[in-house]
Amino acid sequence: MGQTPIYAFPFPELTDPADVPTDMGELATAVEGTLSGPFDSRLDALEAGVGSMARLADVLLAADAANIDFQNIPQTYAHLLLAGAVRTTAAVLLDSLFMRINGDAGASYHTHGVLGSNNTVSAFSLVAGQSLSIAGMPGASAPAGIQGKFMLWMPGYTRANGAGWVSVAWALTGGTAAGFNNMLRGGHWAGSTAVNRLTVLSTAGQLASGSRVTLYGLRGT
Repeated sequence: MGQTPIYAFPFPELTDPADVPTDMGELATAVEGTLSGPFDSRLDALEAGVGSMARLADVLLAADAANIDFQNIPQTYAHLLLAGAVRTTAAVLLDSLFMRINGDAGASYHTHGVLGSNNTVSAFSLVAGQSLSIAGMPGASAPAGIQGKFMLWMPGYTRANGAGWVSVAWALTGGTAAGFNNMLRGGHWAGSTAVNRLTVLSTAGQLASGSRVTLYGLRGT
């Protein structure tokens, strides 16, 4: 019998006697031995979804809406990820997109960030706001069809304290170099309970038809 160079699987050579049942039995035993142990552990992890990401909710607006509201968020994940492509109905070129946590509309939110707009870089700060400032989005005065894109990470959202820390990256382009903006932001909600609800809204208008926001749960490793 011959053997493969890496896993040493047996295979019959031309000089071996013809004994198909024995040859197949030896091959099956070798394969089973190779796939046992650590490989089994990796398969178990994949089946359990360890380290993977699950889509919890996906909202694509067919009509203008005051907000996109994710309620009763499961408490079985390690982290949350919110991704969106949004436009608003506000009569401005650039509108602000906000988020509230657990329905809290009090002065409980603090946001800081760095904005790159065209050739200018500037700092951004909003302390004791009534919602978390997460992104800038094109309003009704922006060229048709343009949406702002953002991704928001919320690590450890099930913690009793410190659950409301977020990190946000967003980008907006008007179709030309003179209409490009991007920002990195960090924010905090002063609440002391686990996060079970996220509400995305514009304070100056509605979220426009065609806006889409998706919520993901990230499992631990």
